[in-house]
Amino acid sequence: MSGYGILHNRMRRALPTYVEGKVVLDLGAGDLTRAEEILEAGAKRVIAVEKEDFTRLERSRWRRHITVVRQYFLQFNRDHSSEEWDVALVSWPANTVLPGLIDILSRCTTVVYIGSNLYPTSCGFPELYTYFMSREVLCDVFHYRNSFTVYGETISGIRDPTMEERAALLQCEDPFIRGPTATVLK
Repeated sequence: MSGYGILHNRMRRALPTYVEGKVVLDLGAGDLTRAEEILEAGAKRVIAVEKEDFTRLERSRWRRHITVVRQYFLQFNRDHSSEEWDVALVSWPANTVLPGLIDILSRCTTVVYIGSNLYPTSCGFPELYTYFMSREVLCDVFHYRNSFTVYGETISGIRDPTMEERAALLQCEDPFIRGPTATVLK
């Protein structure tokens, strides 16, 4: 059983393969739940990038291994434009364009995506999924409430979309599919 945003067992078993011993960017870290899961999976350190001030670092038993950076992606990208990272995790990205996000992801060897674009949920934006389709898929655990996809190196061209990418792009074509967050056609 997996609720929205909760990793089910198959996802938890896959995560260590991609984060163990690595420095991981948790992009849109929220309350640090994912950062803690990443560390429990064996990551060396997590850089948690979050624009809001609702992280609970002081209560985390992992606080010595988490660095919280309170910035928008665009500013983080500018401040760290020459840096590269092992892994980035993007969990339930906002479904509006997030300036700087794709530039950050392009400097990561591996990208872990968690989210769902099956009705009634949606996350991300068209350019993000098009970018994902330019990377090889290392692992894809599809679930109607919470998909888990791991992307590797950039490939030449655009590959066929995964189920999650296809669902996201279909929602972008037809705003009525998005449900209550839909924009009204003019």
